[in-house]
Amino acid sequence: MSARRTTSVGKPESREYVRSLLSVNGASSNAVASGVLLSQRSPLAYSHQGPPPPIIMPTYHGFLWPGWPLCWLVGFRRVLTDRVAFITGSGRGIGRAIALAFAAAGARVVIAARSEDEIHTVANEIGKAGGQAIPVSCDVTSALSVAAAVQETTQRFDPVDILVNNAGYVDSAPLTRVTEETWNRTIAVNLTGTFLCVREMLPSMINRKRGRIINIASTAAEIGYPYTAAYCAAKHGVLGLTRATALEVASKGITVNAICPGWVDTEMTARSVARIVRTTGRSASEARSALEAMNPQRRLIQPEEVADLAVWFAGDEAAGVTGQAYNVADGKGST
Repeated sequence: MSARRTTSVGKPESREYVRSLLSVNGASSNAVASGVLLSQRSPLAYSHQGPPPPIIMPTYHGFLWPGWPLCWLVGFRRVLTDRVAFITGSGRGIGRAIALAFAAAGARVVIAARSEDEIHTVANEIGKAGGQAIPVSCDVTSALSVAAAVQETTQRFDPVDILVNNAGYVDSAPLTRVTEETWNRTIAVNLTGTFLCVREMLPSMINRKRGRIINIASTAAEIGYPYTAAYCAAKHGVLGLTRATALEVASKGITVNAICPGWVDTEMTARSVARIVRTTGRSASEARSALEAMNPQRRLIQPEEVADLAVWFAGDEAAGVTGQAYNVADGKGST
């Protein structure tokens, strides 16, 4: 069934076609009512084989993200064609959303994490939708593992053009109960892992005078939160590393920026909800509402919202932006 044309941004001639796409891809047809359908002639449309489908530009108010593989229709121009993107912690959550968005924008994506099953699953998702992705096992806390992962990437694709440091770990406890093991692991995954990946991939970027480094930090990189001292310390370090590295390579065609999400609807947040339930006796619904209340819009950020910003940082349009921290936090700012 071929797509029907629309004459302008706004109401499509037929929503039944889009509903059929949503149904096939396991998403609710209610999403149609919350998005707009772009003309096939829109500059946001990208080339592909077969008749051009409509492109759904979602909002994030009132419906869940339509889901993969429908995001191939979500208005991403192919701004990252053939660029190699290495994304840590991309087997789930924010990392997975960024991987899917980068693939939709034309990048060759390296799904890097320790979780073998998850990285293969995401790589297969992208491959089945016509994108290019490879799963690469990587422990960001090990310099040897990072070096091996980069070597494999170069052999199977090309040198890394875009590095997204997304791997993260958080645990919560009063500072007096934080063990050295928890402290060291939190620093190792969030901060040392970011350093090791940047150090390994930066020389090639400098040699080619081109590169994008995107560090997924947190609003915890800008302000303190109780019971997460180790995480706040690590993320503050990530932001400092971002700014210092950006100045070192500002004249070399490389940008280094940080994205600072608030509470995001991911497995990590689900674990935080479970901890609140376990330690306070609140219900899961009450615990989730408490986290939502920490964001001014009273909702959790969707992973795809972070991914949208990452695509922009990775593209040519953001060439003049470096050393910056952008919040995706429902209006919550730094203090």
